[in-house]
Amino acid sequence: MLRASPVISRVVNLPQGAEVEARNWVPAVVVRGISATGHESVLVQGLELANRTLDLLAMGGVATLALADVWSCHGAWWPTAEATVIRIWSSAALSMKIQATAVVRGSDGAVCLPGTAISSGWHASMRYLRMSEITDDLFDTFRNVYLALGSLTIPG
Repeated sequence: MLRASPVISRVVNLPQGAEVEARNWVPAVVVRGISATGHESVLVQGLELANRTLDLLAMGGVATLALADVWSCHGAWWPTAEATVIRIWSSAALSMKIQATAVVRGSDGAVCLPGTAISSGWHASMRYLRMSEITDDLFDTFRNVYLALGSLTIPG
């Protein structure tokens, strides 16, 4: 599967004897001519050949395309001695939302009202920490946490 549908149709013949086809408005590529004997080998070879084709299309100025997460949806087929095996794989991610409440007490045991514990002092590390919590990109999360820690200075 592709992240977006191409606006071109092409069949690319690769030196390995395989061919990869992309069709106009179909968000997938088909890789043919792989000599593999199982699901994993078909998937590994297919991914490599599909990516090589997408590289060639991009470098040729034809289209800039990217594969979607292949483990969420793909189809594969290969011959065995008994029959041709066809495997269609599809998975879905489940997201959950959890809500909790808490009571914050001061050192004297009294309940602190919401908002009373917020400090008015701002530090640059706060921005980095917040940005690390709201991004969907794991690399960006790590980068912002690293910048938050790096922006802290130890008085000395």
